[in-house]
Amino acid sequence: MTQRFAYVAYGADGRLHRGTVDQTDRQAAIRQLAGAGLRAVEVTPAKAGRSSRDEAAAGLKAVRSAEWTKAFEQLSVLLDAGFNPKDAIDVAHASATEGRQRALLGTVADALATGKSLSEILRTARGVPEHHAGLVAAGEESGRLADVVTQIVSFEADRARVRRELFDALSYPVFLVAMTLGAVVFLAFVLAPALEPLFEAEAAAMPVAIAALSRLRSLLSDQWTVLAATPLIAFLIIILARRRPGWRMAMDRLTLKIPLVGGFVADIDLARYSRTLSMLIGSGVPLPQAMRLSARSCSNRALSEALASSAGLVEQGSSLRSALARRSRFAPSDLSLVATGEEANRLSAMLLKVSDLMNARTARRTARFSAVAGPAITLILGALVGTVILSVMSALLSLNDLALR
Repeated sequence: MTQRFAYVAYGADGRLHRGTVDQTDRQAAIRQLAGAGLRAVEVTPAKAGRSSRDEAAAGLKAVRSAEWTKAFEQLSVLLDAGFNPKDAIDVAHASATEGRQRALLGTVADALATGKSLSEILRTARGVPEHHAGLVAAGEESGRLADVVTQIVSFEADRARVRRELFDALSYPVFLVAMTLGAVVFLAFVLAPALEPLFEAEAAAMPVAIAALSRLRSLLSDQWTVLAATPLIAFLIIILARRRPGWRMAMDRLTLKIPLVGGFVADIDLARYSRTLSMLIGSGVPLPQAMRLSARSCSNRALSEALASSAGLVEQGSSLRSALARRSRFAPSDLSLVATGEEANRLSAMLLKVSDLMNARTARRTARFSAVAGPAITLILGALVGTVILSVMSALLSLNDLALR
């Protein structure tokens, strides 16, 4: 009984070939390929009469951005080694071990085989930022695809580093806040109930701290469903609102107006915008088009809209520095670097410098916040516990005095 096998094999010309063969078993399929001058790399049963390419396409329903990042990393290495895009994707697909990654690379290989360019594939792919597709298109036109893909990999690595630094800096303050809340709950539900009978038995006035903890316990016990549901409902409302363009725009505008938070969010987005714009300009994309593509890399819609509208000013003859000064939140020092880059014809390099400076500024702000928040929360926790202890000890001493009298 014959069975259909999907294969990936090297030909005598060193190129990868894909297809299916019908044979009784895997070894027979390998022998048939060898007889045709193909050295098998992979031979697997084709399920339900579908080719491996069809299986790859079917498995590519929800591709995460992390999978595209890994694909770009593999593609960067192979392009630098001298492979053309089609062969690089074929080799990456043949060497992939993870199912989802194989599905992704297999689908891209199928699309390339139909005559589509890599940039055309990326424009319609889920999980790929539009500015990445624009970069790849510029790289294909200029013959610098290997350099462009390397830049994309570097860009994603920088984004991952910034996220990691933010997480590391904020994790300790968040932990301390959780510990503080836990300590308050412990005092309210364990310490306060143990001490209340002492004062009730002597008909003495309850210490302020113990009375406050008792009221907190009553509130949490009686209204716990409301208190638990409120943040959940608020979270769901925010999620649903951000899916509506008008509401999301309003929320993003409000975010930019919040003291400290607005500047922090803007610096992160503007650093990403500057780096993307630097890569696009360096790859030969016209400045107005590069500005519109780069604006889409910003997570804040209000800031993205302002940056995209600045491209119209450039088309009307304005300099990049003037356009950004009128429509964005760049600092004067950053705009000075942009102006210097325009005058010296080194705009791409200067924009990359602006991005690095903004990332460094964000890292300093985060480090300062972490350095201040940690001790501050610790002091608050210590003051809270100390106040309760002093209040209780003072009341107990008063009870002792009453007993001696």
